[in-house]
Amino acid sequence: MNKSSKYSPIVDHRINDYIDGDLEIIKNEILKKIDGIECIILGGGFGRGEGSVIVNKSKIQPINDYDIYVVTKYKVDAVKIKLIRLKLISLIKIRQIDIEFKTKNDLRFSKKTVANYDLKFASKLIYGNPDILNIIPDFKSNKILLSECLLPLNLYIISIIQSYPSEYTAENDFWGKQQISKSILGWSMAILISEGKYHPSYITRQKLFKDLTNNKEMVDLVDFATDFKIKPVLNSKIDWNELWFKNLNIHLSTLEKIYSKYYNKKINNIFDIIDCIKNNHRNILKKIYGFITKNKVYKNRENLTIIELLILSYINELNKGFSSCLIEIENELKKRLSINEINIKKVLDYCIDNDTNCAVWKTRGNKIFY
Repeated sequence: MNKSSKYSPIVDHRINDYIDGDLEIIKNEILKKIDGIECIILGGGFGRGEGSVIVNKSKIQPINDYDIYVVTKYKVDAVKIKLIRLKLISLIKIRQIDIEFKTKNDLRFSKKTVANYDLKFASKLIYGNPDILNIIPDFKSNKILLSECLLPLNLYIISIIQSYPSEYTAENDFWGKQQISKSILGWSMAILISEGKYHPSYITRQKLFKDLTNNKEMVDLVDFATDFKIKPVLNSKIDWNELWFKNLNIHLSTLEKIYSKYYNKKINNIFDIIDCIKNNHRNILKKIYGFITKNKVYKNRENLTIIELLILSYINELNKGFSSCLIEIENELKKRLSINEINIKKVLDYCIDNDTNCAVWKTRGNKIFY
């Protein structure tokens, strides 16, 4: 194994040693608490040698999270999984540890998703049977489901909200740009998936994206996000405010293009996207299930997503100086939030307070080093 490129593109053997130590703790804790383990796998950026790490003098700090997959003989209780995750967070100095448990049957009937493609072709074995991933059906990246291009666009809406320019501190600036990078990598990945050109590697995706478009602003943003992802820096000179607004406009315009392609109809504005979300058959089934079980989680999640899209569209339209649909957006926001006037900061805070994807961010704050 090339010691300089095991987990990160940054050439520093201390990174490998540090992460090896973390993975040993993770492995031992899982083996101690769970029976019938077939294998433990490292996925995500670290699993493909492109993990985000900051090296500051003698300090080594992995950024974001470790993505861990555990293949077991039997289903694992959700409560037990939560307890393991909480225990590991107390033992390891990283913002988050994502652990997903799968059985052999789960692997055998894997769908053609980005996550399953990355697991099969771009991950590292930590423990156990090295051949276990052969169970996942073989498929090419151009066969990934078209619905997968919607996921990063929708998932990273909250990243734009979290990165809204606020009071400048070195920490706020760093995490703001880190969250903006997630959005950029999300919409660029969505475009590549929609064109049948997905690749697990950030660096390869950067090259593929340049081959796909001559839009300089989009290419420049992808260059920034890729560089910031694989070699994050504490003192980026790029203007946070300017970066945020450029990315916001492109993320929203990409939403319209990808939704148009997926739903095979012309999407002209934010209200067309909202109609697609409300009338999506899976979302309808989830809401029906929630109604039957008296659980409003799916309805609340849909409503929150719509509010997030509306407030970002509202900000984007304000920034243009003139918009024919600004009043319509404003009225819809007021109705959904039962308010008389729009306070951007308060609405953004409402989204952060109610979005479960922000839970770790709210708990950990803006600390960089642990």
